[in-house]
Amino acid sequence: MDKLANGVCVSCGNPLKIISGGQKTALNSTDIVMVHVFGCINKDCKMANPKMLEQDRKETPVPSFEG
Repeated sequence: MDKLANGVCVSCGNPLKIISGGQKTALNSTDIVMVHVFGCINKDCKMANPKMLEQDRKETPVPSFEG
């Protein structure tokens, strides 16, 4: 991608939606990170067809606790 997404599709300008995500951890680490992958879901957009392409990604640390 040559432009930053900034919450909208770089091709059609529609708002990006979460297309994938989940929790992840790094090897040999107890840190947990929530990942949200954003992409365009406009059926007429070249960034959404034939496969929704990732245009932005947010990774948020999840607070952990010892029980």
